[in-house]
Amino acid sequence: EPFTDQPHIDVVLNIVARNINDKLHYRFNSESPSFSYLVFQHFLDQENNTIFTLWNDIKTCFMTLEDWYESIEIYNLVGYINLNNKINKKLFTLYFDYNNDDNFSFKNIIRKYLKNVDLGTLEYDSSEIANILLLFNIVTSIKNKVKFPFDLYRMSLYDVEHIFPQSEIDNLRTNKERIEWLESIISSDLFTNLIIEFDGSKGSLQENKSSITSKIDDDDKFKQIYNTIITNGLSKNDIISMTNRLGNLCLLDSKTNRGYGNKPFPNKVREITELDAKSLENQYVLPCTKNVFLKYYSGLNINNYVWTNDDADKYEKNLISMIEEYFAIGSGKNA
Repeated sequence: EPFTDQPHIDVVLNIVARNINDKLHYRFNSESPSFSYLVFQHFLDQENNTIFTLWNDIKTCFMTLEDWYESIEIYNLVGYINLNNKINKKLFTLYFDYNNDDNFSFKNIIRKYLKNVDLGTLEYDSSEIANILLLFNIVTSIKNKVKFPFDLYRMSLYDVEHIFPQSEIDNLRTNKERIEWLESIISSDLFTNLIIEFDGSKGSLQENKSSITSKIDDDDKFKQIYNTIITNGLSKNDIISMTNRLGNLCLLDSKTNRGYGNKPFPNKVREITELDAKSLENQYVLPCTKNVFLKYYSGLNINNYVWTNDDADKYEKNLISMIEEYFAIGSGKNA
């Protein structure tokens, strides 16, 4: 449930009250501050209902929620269901269905949602892209037998991030923006030879820093070094086909994402790993996002200077197959 100062026992009492209210067709307003009290009082006023019956319902609810919490799989599935606004099932609804539907399954709830999502056609503008990227993190957590930190996730806003940047050179319009970008590249020490070649001077990079940054007002030269560093050999067709596809997307907290600008892949990797090491509560790096930038899904033959279509293919295939296999949908039905 969303952050609240409400004591946990109040959550249990509210769930039991809602369950009684719905099951016995009472008409009390669940938004009323006195909702639980009114339901319980009415319940106890009825013949054959005793405080022991009510207390047993409360204990059963508490133990059920405790079992859900202790199960890594159920904990992660309930958390995701609660976050996905397209599923629209809160904790009290799940508890009611759990007690009144013989065929109830947490997996089935998400499986039903996935029937309306074509994983193979998802891209940046798809309405479900953020939900599916989050689900990949949830299933990964279940596979790794760890609880996904929903508390940390809720502390930040998360953007859908392009791994290979979608921003063109046009976003660096002013000399100030170009100098800041180039200085961040120089300070990273990751593209020394490329930048010296661009400058055409001798000596160390730091010695020629002023000479290099003085040339950024030459549009042709700046575009040349920008494209060399960012694309690192990728063709224009590769970039166009990859930019908005599922395999080029991940979730990243908005503060980090909007501070990236047009930085090349290695610089992003460095910032991601440094951020992950700091373990900041309001800038939590999701497990699959970290895996992406470490090229976990790419296999052994990798180019660490750029995110390629091959990287995107392998990442996307891993994402789709893991979700399909776990929920036994699509090609995963026979897995």
